[in-house]
Amino acid sequence: MLAALAGAVSACAPTALEPDDVTHLVPLAEARRFPAGVVMGREVFDQLHPLTVVDEPDALWSALSVVGVRADPCFVEGASGAPCRPQLRLVLQPVMEGPGGLTTRDAAVHLFFEVRSDELLEAVETLATARQRSGVESAAWRSTLRSTIERLVAKGQRSKVTQMSVHASNEAWIFGGFSLDGSTLTAVPIPTLGKLEHHVTSTGGTTRLAATLIPGSMMEPAFSNATAGKGPVEGARASLDRLESPDAHNPGTVDCGGCHLASTARWHWSTPEARAGIDPSFADTRNLRALGYFFDQPAVSPRTRLETAASLRTFERLQRGSTP
Repeated sequence: MLAALAGAVSACAPTALEPDDVTHLVPLAEARRFPAGVVMGREVFDQLHPLTVVDEPDALWSALSVVGVRADPCFVEGASGAPCRPQLRLVLQPVMEGPGGLTTRDAAVHLFFEVRSDELLEAVETLATARQRSGVESAAWRSTLRSTIERLVAKGQRSKVTQMSVHASNEAWIFGGFSLDGSTLTAVPIPTLGKLEHHVTSTGGTTRLAATLIPGSMMEPAFSNATAGKGPVEGARASLDRLESPDAHNPGTVDCGGCHLASTARWHWSTPEARAGIDPSFADTRNLRALGYFFDQPAVSPRTRLETAASLRTFERLQRGSTP
């Protein structure tokens, strides 16, 4: 009797969630099987600024693949009091054959989908169940990931596109964002800057951080000055902590370049012991990734990890019937 009761309680327990169910970096070989055409139309891609200056549009489109997936049950964009809404974010990069195997261009497109919270929770639990059965390295889990995303994309509404373009021999980048109405893109200003583009240059290699934000960060000027060598690192550490904290900043309160430059700053401003939890790819000060690949190396930023942990806690509250 007790065994039967225990089994019934176990059967009713919420599906245990892990970070991979919420944020997932798709292996490059698998990403090639998940082309951009599954989640967006060519007419959307053609309205973006060129992702690189060395590739033809047809080559970029055929290589553009989903490399990252993020489920956020309580996405906030804006100052304190901004509404919280469930959202699916897909990260796409051009995945191409290189001399040593598959690699990526140092450019990206982010697609944002507005979805219902119950549908997003169901999707995350579906992934968790598939992971528990076969593991995230299995073909079965990969198939579940793709089918789950396709269902969410079909049900959701595309609301926004952001992009990061690369030029100048992989030492300069341009960030931009667009609202999406059907298949029509409209450029939107970069938060806090009032500009339609944010430029970043970085030529410091792996020995020192030497990067410039153009224009400089309005919200965290100490960080902007320190990365360019115009201010003390000590005075910028608090700014860096805020840039990486989901409780302090969100995509509506900080500029693109500052947020994406934070990870390599964290690496170069940390002790060797403190770098243990940071992807080694951020040793290269040209790495501005948040979730994706720096050429063929995984790059998941400290902020993305913090956001994932926060999303995981919110999903667990939703499982208990609480509101976000």
